[in-house]
Amino acid sequence: MKPIELRIGNYAIHNINGNDEVVEIDQISKVEADNTNCILGYIYQNGEGTAPIEFFHEITLIEEWLKNFRFEEVSYGPYSQMAAWQINEESQRLIMSVTGIFKPLPNGQFIQLNTSPIRYVHTLQNIYWCLTGKELIYEKDIIKASEDKS
Repeated sequence: MKPIELRIGNYAIHNINGNDEVVEIDQISKVEADNTNCILGYIYQNGEGTAPIEFFHEITLIEEWLKNFRFEEVSYGPYSQMAAWQINEESQRLIMSVTGIFKPLPNGQFIQLNTSPIRYVHTLQNIYWCLTGKELIYEKDIIKASEDKS
């Protein structure tokens, strides 16, 4: 991972006490001039901490993550024959396939927003934020937040 690829709120994997844990980045500091190293602050299920970036790894984007970000499989139109997922968030409908991300237009056509496959969770989070100005909410965070309010 490179500091330039990360934002506060991104998810990553960090080894804590011998276990790989999914953590949320909540601080980025001490970025070196060559932009290859920094210290990341993180929060996870049992607490928080800091560590150099080399101890963090990308999370491969798989179906489980898409479902927990509230993406749904597309079963219609030109993408029904390939692995494609969509998210509908307050008129921010996006379709993601193996060939990129598409935004449906009112006339029924699509505009392609990128041409590279998205391989990592933090990349999807960053693209979504750039396109919508909103964070992708991980479904388990929603459940946890509602439990915390009880």
